[in-house]
Amino acid sequence: MYMGKQNPYKFSIGFNSENPTHRRAAEILNGMSKGKADLIANALLQYLGEADPTVTGINIENFQSLIQELVHKEVEKAMEGSVPVSKDSSSEVMDLTEDEPVAMDADMLQGIANAMEIFRKS
Repeated sequence: MYMGKQNPYKFSIGFNSENPTHRRAAEILNGMSKGKADLIANALLQYLGEADPTVTGINIENFQSLIQELVHKEVEKAMEGSVPVSKDSSSEVMDLTEDEPVAMDADMLQGIANAMEIFRKS
């Protein structure tokens, strides 16, 4: 007779090293110093469509490297087949770096969550 787990809030997850999705998920989790349980819980509820739309619980710092990688890949795809522009020494270079981080409000976080949902469905 199965009596259940001693602690229903603890899990051990084994990823399949042959599955690219599992390998990437393991890389992301291994790259995080903390917040893994929050990330997994929020991602699972978001994936199942059960996330509270008013409370995303997303810490943008956890996703920053992933977002940068996705943007980099999309730029590379867009640049494939394009003709390189010759560098004119007299052209002006514009610095687009920001001195201070962008403040993330609830609308922006929801927008990111919506964009992630669109990526997941495509």
